[in-house]
Amino acid sequence: MKNYTLLVLLCLFFCMPAIAQTAVTGQVKDTALQVPMPRTAVMLLQAKDSMLVAHTRTADDGSFAFRDVQPGHYIVLVSRMPYADFAERITVAASPYTVGLVPLVSRTRLLREVVINKQQAAIKIKGDTTEYNAAAFELQKGASVEDLLKQLPGMQVDRNGVIIAQGEIVKKVLVEGEEFFGDDPLLVTRNLRADMVDKVQLYDKKSDLAAATGINDGIKDKTINLKLKEDAKRGSFGKVEIGGGPEGFFDNQAMVNIFRGKRRFAAYGTLSNTGKIGLGSQDNDKYQLSKDESTMRDSELDSWSGTYEGQGLPLSQSGGIHYADKWNEDKSAVSLNYKLAGLHIDGAVNTISQQSLPTDVLVTNIDQVFKQQVFKHKLHGNYETRFDSAWSFRLVMAGATQHKKMNNFFSSSTVNNAQEILNSGTRRFDNTVNNGGFNTAITLARALKLKGSSITLQLDQQYNASNAEGTIRAENRFPNDITKDSLQVLDQQRKDAMRDLGLEAKLIYVRPISARSVLSFNYGINHHGSSSDIRAWAPGKQGYENPDSLISNSFKYNRTINRAGVQMIYGSPKLHMNFGTDVALTHLQQENQYTGQRYPQNFVNWYPAAEIAYVIKLQQSVSVYFKGDNNMPGIEQLQPVVNNADPLNVIYGNADLHPYFTGTWGVRYNHFQPAGEKYFFSNFNFSRAKSQITSSVVTDEDGRNFITWSNDGNSKKFWAYIGTGKKILKWDAHTGLNLNASVQSLDQLSNKTINTVTNNSYGAEYYFNKSIKQKLDLNLKFQASYNTNKTSLQPEAPVNYWLYNINPSTDIYFLKAWQLHADASWMIRQKTAVFTGDMDVLLVNAFIGRRLDKEGNWNIRASVNDLLNQQRGFNRFVQGNFITQQQYTTVQRYFLLSLLWNFSKLPTANNQ
Repeated sequence: MKNYTLLVLLCLFFCMPAIAQTAVTGQVKDTALQVPMPRTAVMLLQAKDSMLVAHTRTADDGSFAFRDVQPGHYIVLVSRMPYADFAERITVAASPYTVGLVPLVSRTRLLREVVINKQQAAIKIKGDTTEYNAAAFELQKGASVEDLLKQLPGMQVDRNGVIIAQGEIVKKVLVEGEEFFGDDPLLVTRNLRADMVDKVQLYDKKSDLAAATGINDGIKDKTINLKLKEDAKRGSFGKVEIGGGPEGFFDNQAMVNIFRGKRRFAAYGTLSNTGKIGLGSQDNDKYQLSKDESTMRDSELDSWSGTYEGQGLPLSQSGGIHYADKWNEDKSAVSLNYKLAGLHIDGAVNTISQQSLPTDVLVTNIDQVFKQQVFKHKLHGNYETRFDSAWSFRLVMAGATQHKKMNNFFSSSTVNNAQEILNSGTRRFDNTVNNGGFNTAITLARALKLKGSSITLQLDQQYNASNAEGTIRAENRFPNDITKDSLQVLDQQRKDAMRDLGLEAKLIYVRPISARSVLSFNYGINHHGSSSDIRAWAPGKQGYENPDSLISNSFKYNRTINRAGVQMIYGSPKLHMNFGTDVALTHLQQENQYTGQRYPQNFVNWYPAAEIAYVIKLQQSVSVYFKGDNNMPGIEQLQPVVNNADPLNVIYGNADLHPYFTGTWGVRYNHFQPAGEKYFFSNFNFSRAKSQITSSVVTDEDGRNFITWSNDGNSKKFWAYIGTGKKILKWDAHTGLNLNASVQSLDQLSNKTINTVTNNSYGAEYYFNKSIKQKLDLNLKFQASYNTNKTSLQPEAPVNYWLYNINPSTDIYFLKAWQLHADASWMIRQKTAVFTGDMDVLLVNAFIGRRLDKEGNWNIRASVNDLLNQQRGFNRFVQGNFITQQQYTTVQRYFLLSLLWNFSKLPTANNQ
């Protein structure tokens, strides 16, 4: 027995080195010719002292391998004349390590690109941040940040200024990490000069609480941060543009930026009726609660967001100031933004909707004429300081007021599949709305004695109020209804008063459990109390004096959530992991102030989340993530009251709704190769929900819809994006291809029958950019998408169509001081059985401009928008059982003569 034991021990002793050892492999290629590099010297060095461990030469296919490598930290060094040396740090564990493809760049080419042309790496991927070097992209004098973004790989900017980065909409554009006049990206991208920008950083911005604690709470917004050049932060710069033309069109804007050390001041103003400048739609979100968090009911009289989204003819006026400062060795900082804006819009919309029923298909045609105006003030500020090495404090305050006036007139008709008219009518809707809100957030953090441990307290207050009043007059005829008068009239005055106050406290404790791991615990309590008071009157002898008891109601709504959770985070140079879950106990209670009836509800909700990110090697990473959300029913969905603002579409709530769970799985993979500026960005995700809150529509024989909600929905969605591109070295140009796909299905109820609505979209975009400084800019973009829409109730009546957009653009610079620009957008929209109108358009825009001084700071420009006068407002979308197309008035052809002044006073040799 002893001999047997000794034999086993000897075997284990001699086998241990073999068990612990592994292999390091890779392949070497020429980056320009894309061919393997045989007989190339490859060395393996100790990372700590660069001592040689092993060396070899590559095989005929460029591959190499080191056998019997002990676990540890090493440097792989590849050397071959006349190429630049390649070195990469690696960490070898128990499993085989693959270096992957090793790109070699010839020293001649490297010298030409780096020294002669002074080119720098165009892109760097640092963790979850993609950083673009502005100096690596050719831009003409006077170019804006928007012009720069259009040149960046993986990024697209549409004609309305909406930025799509790696397949997602960019929600924030920051300057030096701070908000610049709030959340309106257009204000920054179209008014800030590109020559003041050093770096453009793209990342998913975490919430303020996550940034303070380092703990991921799942809240992310796709964000661009502009890093300015050092000179730009020590002087002043800006732009002024004044333009006017025949038929009353004008476009005027100005912005100034002044830096004095760490202190920054900026101001802007706009006045335009071209629809291209002013407040963007995203700006509203900063000062209001999002719908899934708010417990305040939206007034049915408040039917307009208060922003311009392409429909109608706008007159926009806006202005604002920004102030920021840092002191006490950057331990203290303050930032203030104030904006005011006025917007007037007149226009008309034609809407055609196809509705699928179990036994029929209805088509509704609506013509709307509207006049809308809004005036708003917005104030936002934050203050943060570090009292010492342990304590930090942050205060954020935001407030807004808004006054809106809306006048709408509708005429409509509905026909069935046999082309029989089911109803026709008119509706006039005139109202005024006054909204206001004030929010405060306080974050207090304390670093504890144990290194890496901390405790953070966050306090939030949110208050919103809305007062609306207006009149509704509707007349509808039902020619097939022989049981009663075919003419029905609604004449009503309404006054709505809504209030909401929310208070929240959250405590987070973070403690390291190893050199690379931390554990986080959190607990929070959130309480919202809101009231909704709706009064309606019918006309009497002295005007609107007869109360309408069917519509009038008064509700109080209270929601209290106790939420606690735990999360673990692991981080190393190669690997990052976090996983955990929260659990929430939610209590809801509604009370009808008229009847005293109460509707109490209690729920237990789970919020699991996990993410693993791995850095394969420099500029190459992959991540896998999962997030679970519980979606609460909205207050409009819960309150059992009737909304008859549109008598043909009557809405009422369902007090028995409960939350539903949505799980989302995703994978991201990014890779950038500096040689050849090749990139590959991708994002795939899949989400699924069961017992989802979905609409339940009952349509009667006269085409009237009675709409409520139920938990009978199941939904699935798959979304994918792939973007790839490279620099064509021979032509000094960039080219790329973006692919996207969206496949989704949702169950809804139509006349108490489950109707599965399936919507798929598949798109591709090819682009080509070529620039020769002060000579030529050439851009070509081709987009195509195929859309399929069908319902299980009417599978024989699908709506499938192609959309194409061909978008060339060119700038030619000649005679030293002249610039000729032209761009076109040829939009081809396939007709369908229901949408039979010709919606193809060819939009052509052009201008000719001349520099008035040597530096190019003064320019004069004559421009034309929509030269062929073909612009037509168009939108096609799917919502529940309805497939809808809209055509609307919008800004068409106009001519402008503009004077532009770019000014700067910077600490350089060429001060202007």
